[in-house]
Amino acid sequence: MRVRVALLALLVAVSGCSQRAKWLKAPVGTPQAIERLDELLAADTQDAALHARLAVHHLAAGSPDETVRKHLDSVGPGPFDDALAASAFLHDCERIAALKDAGTPWARSRASAVCAPLPPPPFQECKEGGPGGLSKDVIFRSMVERSPAVKAAYELAMAAADAPDVDVDVEFVIDAEGTPRVTRLRTTPLNRAVERALGPIITAAPFAKPCGGGIVTVNFPYKLRAKETADGN
Repeated sequence: MRVRVALLALLVAVSGCSQRAKWLKAPVGTPQAIERLDELLAADTQDAALHARLAVHHLAAGSPDETVRKHLDSVGPGPFDDALAASAFLHDCERIAALKDAGTPWARSRASAVCAPLPPPPFQECKEGGPGGLSKDVIFRSMVERSPAVKAAYELAMAAADAPDVDVDVEFVIDAEGTPRVTRLRTTPLNRAVERALGPIITAAPFAKPCGGGIVTVNFPYKLRAKETADGN
């Protein structure tokens, strides 16, 4: 049995927030910025801030995870929000725990929120002879429970990776045991840091088991928006 479920978009709104300094603030993920940061790093291979920033740039550029982790491995527990952000985008919860003294309290709280444990899935009542699959309400409630982690990841992406307002198109399947697997995740405009962050959040915990077994396919859009405060920031 295969059931397809389409849900309305969930709007997640959040409040925005020398040569070396210039390139540390350069547009994220561009080949030019990565090349220049690599040149600066060659002059001081122990510069932890550059390693942390390059981790974010490589995530935004879609570089392999090994490249990102290589830079993160060179970052100690210093005041580097970029290291926490990159670790959150990778959903590297062990590294985030190890960086408990790193960065600002703001970044630490959001990185921790990305990895916060999720509650058990809502109860899905199944009746003999009744319809199979999962109700939209049960699926939606599980997705709402993931919203704090999505919000935290997006806030980190805005701060570290210049994430604009982003529409996210997600498709995932839930198997007979309630285990989710992402089959499509696209952002408009393209933001690889957001894409990398959201997949593991969706699959971080099981959903309710579909009635009658089988597979449920879910289409779920997110609208990630920076919410302006009263003073326009």
